[in-house]
Amino acid sequence: TTDNININGVLTIDQSIMFTGCPNIYMGRDAEIIINPNYTLTLQQTELNITHVQSACGYMWGGRIIPNNTAILHVYGGSIIEDANYAIVSQNGGEFDVTGSILRNNYRDIIVQPYSGTYNSHIYGSTLSCPRDFYPSFPPYNLHERTNTGITITELATTWTIGDATLSANKNTFDNMWYGIKSSKTNDATSQNLSIVNNLFTNINTSYGGISDPSKGVAVYYTTDNNSTGVVSYLTVG
Repeated sequence: TTDNININGVLTIDQSIMFTGCPNIYMGRDAEIIINPNYTLTLQQTELNITHVQSACGYMWGGRIIPNNTAILHVYGGSIIEDANYAIVSQNGGEFDVTGSILRNNYRDIIVQPYSGTYNSHIYGSTLSCPRDFYPSFPPYNLHERTNTGITITELATTWTIGDATLSANKNTFDNMWYGIKSSKTNDATSQNLSIVNNLFTNINTSYGGISDPSKGVAVYYTTDNNSTGVVSYLTVG
């Protein structure tokens, strides 16, 4: 539908649902979408319209939460998610598939929280970017602020590949943010095998909007344990 869809508070997905060709999905301040276990939320286009999730009121909205590995989010075909504090949050292996779509003007685009099982999330041929300053938020960010991180990974103790090298068209672009991909793992009893392939990083620098921070401006920021147990983690960039 091209009618306005207005979401305030928390929208709980308790049955599988598809938003197809819905360009006018408006999120109230701090609103959230939570996908219950065993259900799927799909955003996709039609021949005439994309699906676009955006702020309703000139303030940042909360985000989209995938609470475990039986909850699934599909974002397909030019769909846009923007103006969120966190566009996608994967908890306990919550699965997402972002293909040929756009995440923009979000404080954090994708957050992957601790998990140690098989991780089936994918992002291909998509753009994560910040072409303008954020809307105001609570608590407020700096007046002239941009995306902090494209993909934030915390304590992911498994194997995961960001990107797809089989086709050049599957390249992901990270543009105008403080960090492209930021991964941290401090548990030295578990192993992480992270591969970053076919990704383009542009305008990842230490200054923006009068703010200068030499500790930022990193395309891939990766920290791991001190290997005191002999368990080794791996990062592959290609």
